[in-house]
Amino acid sequence: MRDEKENKKMKKLLAMLLALTLVFAFISCGDTDNDDNGDTPAAQVDPNKKSEGSMTYEQYMAAEMETNVVIEAFVQAKQGWWANKATLYLQDGNGGYFSYNTQCTEELYNQLAIGTKVKISGIKTAWKGEVEIKDGTGTIEIIPGDKWIAPVTDVTAFMGSDNYIDYQVTSYFQTYDLQYLLPCPFLR
Repeated sequence: MRDEKENKKMKKLLAMLLALTLVFAFISCGDTDNDDNGDTPAAQVDPNKKSEGSMTYEQYMAAEMETNVVIEAFVQAKQGWWANKATLYLQDGNGGYFSYNTQCTEELYNQLAIGTKVKISGIKTAWKGEVEIKDGTGTIEIIPGDKWIAPVTDVTAFMGSDNYIDYQVTSYFQTYDLQYLLPCPFLR
């Protein structure tokens, strides 16, 4: 059996090993400004930068319905893929885009990580008030390089106002008054 002195020595050694493990864990999980993949840090990306032939958000919104459009934006959410068609929520620094059932192979869809910049062409239309790039008429092209995820905006204050529609496909969240959501009166 070990004596008291040897037990203290083992406890100190164990404490030091645990502390070093914790330090290495924090270092390996730390956030860096530039990943190994060569992407530009998000704070340095210009989300409104477009290549020649692509529309700005303002040009896209001003375009007539049922006309050809070409946009560049960053994938913010993937709604789904089926029958070689993808449905995506996209955004640049000025607004959001909805691409519905755009031609896309499964292989390409799997490459569309959140923050990936894409160029989409298709026909602008609206369905039940939501402006979108029409189903099956467009193409998707990944633009290699920069990645960007839009900051989230709290649109609770706009609910029920005319401005609410301006946020229809942008990154947002809503807060609710819990007294109206709780089913039991004694919990209010």
